[in-house]
Amino acid sequence: MSDELLYQQLVKALGEMSNPKKSATNPFFKSKYATLEDSLNIATKTLAKYDLAVLQLNVTKETGSCLVTRIIHKSGQFIEDGGVPLKLKDENDAQKLGGAITYARRYGLQSMLGMIGEEDDDGNTAVQPKSKGATARQPFTMSYDIYDLDGSKINTYNKYETYFAEISKLHNDYLKTNKNQIIKVNERIQAHQEINSKVKAKIFTELTNLIKNII
Repeated sequence: MSDELLYQQLVKALGEMSNPKKSATNPFFKSKYATLEDSLNIATKTLAKYDLAVLQLNVTKETGSCLVTRIIHKSGQFIEDGGVPLKLKDENDAQKLGGAITYARRYGLQSMLGMIGEEDDDGNTAVQPKSKGATARQPFTMSYDIYDLDGSKINTYNKYETYFAEISKLHNDYLKTNKNQIIKVNERIQAHQEINSKVKAKIFTELTNLIKNII
């Protein structure tokens, strides 16, 4: 079954999606953020207008437990992120586990729908000096492949902007060949936690519109 209907409806929903009110305060960073309740209230109402709904699941992977956010359409089509890790020193501490799940649900939902749920600190939190022994966060890297009509690889790009510029030039038959790859690229980008939500929303719209134009 084609995912085109899902993407068409999701693009419309994202176009109407508003940011939740930042009504809660983080006592450690003294910053405001939007609660899970406020985020869900906006998300569910907006998605429902286009026969969409959100589903969040605790999933166990090889790397450990994580919270997966899935956007589903009434047709059965869905798109999901790669999951927010649920890492605890003591997995038997139910209170801390509950807090971690709530945070993961909020973070996953806002990221998936391009919501801005926290105050912008211009990257200050990300560039604060790390404590001794802390592991540096690895930058996001990804390769983008374009295939010929026979399925052979034409080229590989290291930058999304270059990839999108080149694949946008392709004729319809070539786009058909690359359709599944375009969908995979979109899903991987939407699932990555290190990419800004505004950038995700822009890329989602670009690639979804590209798929919609395939005849």
